[in-house]
Amino acid sequence: MHPSAIRYTLDPATARAAYELSAASLNRRVGQGPAAGGRHLLGWIVVGAVLGILFGAEAIGDRGTLAGLIVLLVLAGLLSASAARRRLFGYLGRSYAEASGEISLRLTERGIEDVSGLGVSLLPWSRVAEVSEQPGWIAIVLGPVPQVLAVADSAFADGTQRAQWLAALRAGMAGAAVSEPAGDEAPLSGPADEVAATAAGAPPSAAGELAPEPRRGSFVDDLHQLGRILLLRPPLAGSLVADAASLVLAVLVFAVLTLVLQIVAEGYPGELVWYEATELLSPFAGAALVASLALLAARRRVAAGRLLIAFTLLLLPLPLTALWTELPVGKLIAARGLAPEGALLATLWALYYLPQLWLLLAGAVLVWRLVDGSRGLRALAAGVATLAMAGNLWLHLEPPELWYVAPAEGAGKPRLRIDESVLYGQPRVLERQLAGLLPGRAGVPEIYFLGVGGDGGQDVFLREVRAVEQLFVQRFGTAGHSAVLVNNPATVQDLPVANRESLAVALREIGARMNGEEDLLFLFLTSHGSPNHRFSLSFWPFQFEDITPGMLRRALDDAGIPRRVVVISACYSGGFIPALEDEHTLVITAAAADRNSFGCADHNEFTDFGRAYFHEALRETRSFTEAFEIASTRIASREQAEGLLASLPQMRGGAALAPMLLQFAREPLPAPAHLQKVGAALP
Repeated sequence: MHPSAIRYTLDPATARAAYELSAASLNRRVGQGPAAGGRHLLGWIVVGAVLGILFGAEAIGDRGTLAGLIVLLVLAGLLSASAARRRLFGYLGRSYAEASGEISLRLTERGIEDVSGLGVSLLPWSRVAEVSEQPGWIAIVLGPVPQVLAVADSAFADGTQRAQWLAALRAGMAGAAVSEPAGDEAPLSGPADEVAATAAGAPPSAAGELAPEPRRGSFVDDLHQLGRILLLRPPLAGSLVADAASLVLAVLVFAVLTLVLQIVAEGYPGELVWYEATELLSPFAGAALVASLALLAARRRVAAGRLLIAFTLLLLPLPLTALWTELPVGKLIAARGLAPEGALLATLWALYYLPQLWLLLAGAVLVWRLVDGSRGLRALAAGVATLAMAGNLWLHLEPPELWYVAPAEGAGKPRLRIDESVLYGQPRVLERQLAGLLPGRAGVPEIYFLGVGGDGGQDVFLREVRAVEQLFVQRFGTAGHSAVLVNNPATVQDLPVANRESLAVALREIGARMNGEEDLLFLFLTSHGSPNHRFSLSFWPFQFEDITPGMLRRALDDAGIPRRVVVISACYSGGFIPALEDEHTLVITAAAADRNSFGCADHNEFTDFGRAYFHEALRETRSFTEAFEIASTRIASREQAEGLLASLPQMRGGAALAPMLLQFAREPLPAPAHLQKVGAALP
């Protein structure tokens, strides 16, 4: 055997001695003082910052919550430091236990080839920190994390061979070439060593192939590996090296893709919205969190850097999914009847989420392949990574708006710009609108109308509120008894915005002007709704709280309005019924508590419910209840024809209102001349 190649059996006593030497070095390196705890605490503070970015700073905005979070982070940091030490030393102990037994070493130009119970590996010369001679064995100290490779004296036939091997080892450490086996002598990576590695417990297929040195690949190579990952193929060995340059380039590529696609979609010329660019960092903070959770689930049996760069790269296709969702795929499927009968909506949703689902599958397959462990451990890590990645993608489906194109006059809606006229003008706008409300006439039952357009991101809600207000002026004589609250950039100078406070103020003013025993409030709200029964008041950059069923009931009761009809056009709006309905309150909703409603596309004049109930049925009859029966029948028919899941509009309560509603269903009397103006100024 060549002097650079040795075989020996590592006895448990020598393995224990190597462990104790390694543990002592590691203890000096890691330490037990404040520095070690400080590093872990800093890590947990970073985790807290990431959570703040992902879920919004307002979630930890109050002092009590912030103080509690700080305490939790400190405790988590201290516990993590202790747990990390136990895991680290436990892993070290297990490693030396598994390394005892048959070992083969060979010195090469690249480093030390090691075949043991831990498998096959190449220890580059850069990792060999020092060599020390111990009683009965040689200690090779590896870095950067202190670890000791034990070479028993039984590996050498005599002192001369031992000296020659030590000289070759030190020559390799000094950078000198180590001679390779000559002649027909078989190297350790050949078939003979496959037998030796198999005997030592390593997989036969791994014995003939050495673990590659980590290599610094270019970003172009990273993109090549991303292509392999997306094709569900494993990344090449030694690739996906996480360094600062790769991570920065990934963020820049993501930003450029997002900006270019928005320029293509919106047109040119336009302006760059610089302050939105900070939102580009949020998905990458999420990717770091995904990689950390996967690493913990895998019990650190995977390279942390590879996970970080892999999940960072998997974000790069996200802007491109807009190309898929913007294509008229849905219209083509609907027009040609390509979807299964009654499954059009499900087909469209599947198409919309297909790119994200593919990214999740690619991430899960990647983690499964990278984790070195049992099937159960790999499945756990892949599952945790998939769930975390799904949350990250869900939070960042909508990219930040980096490019703004001012619309042509009369075309589209402007971007809301907050200045002094908006901040200080809104109270005056609300006061002016409510000042146009006239008191009710004694002995004459009348209807007061209040319309609320909640979501400021789509014009359909503004159009619907305006149209319904005009309908009530024409059909129910609400001139002078009408007000609207709308979130929309186009009307922020002329109409009061819709939020909890403005709604409460408007209801109180209407209640003060109504004749409580004679008049009726018709409250119409239109916006998006959520499965947890919240009515959206979204209006960027404001952060208005959504309307909840309990809040709306309290606002109506506090206003002293005893007789009311409440119509809510929103998804899941049926969830408002239990809190609102009573014998003096008729509640009509566009959908059941667990169903979506439809038709809120930005270009529409009405939502589907609004069109059927207000634009059609209430033009055929003045009865609110009869109009509901007409509208619900038509909605059910249309949704069935389009293959949509039935929204199931609801109507409950209002038993004591029947005589009053019957009276309003008759032809109204002409209003006096001084009541002919409309309370809501319409720009």
